[in-house]
Amino acid sequence: LILLNDPMVHDVANQWAARFTSLSNDRREQITVAYLSAFGRAPSETEVTAAEEFLVSHPASKNGDGQQAWRDLAHAFINAKEFMFIR
Repeated sequence: LILLNDPMVHDVANQWAARFTSLSNDRREQITVAYLSAFGRAPSETEVTAAEEFLVSHPASKNGDGQQAWRDLAHAFINAKEFMFIR
């Protein structure tokens, strides 16, 4: 529950999202950077497509706040098993 609710985790997700979006204007490149940063690997084509669909369909994106969608994606990455455990 800490990774879902802790204010520090939300702050990290906010900072991370800002970093991803500041590096490039190309969404696919931003997603690739996010995966490299979170998981130490490039995303598969399926993962890129899923992330793009998430970002585009996010309710905040539809209201003009694409940054909130990125924050939520970063927060999801932080809560992913792959992020928490070393392979």
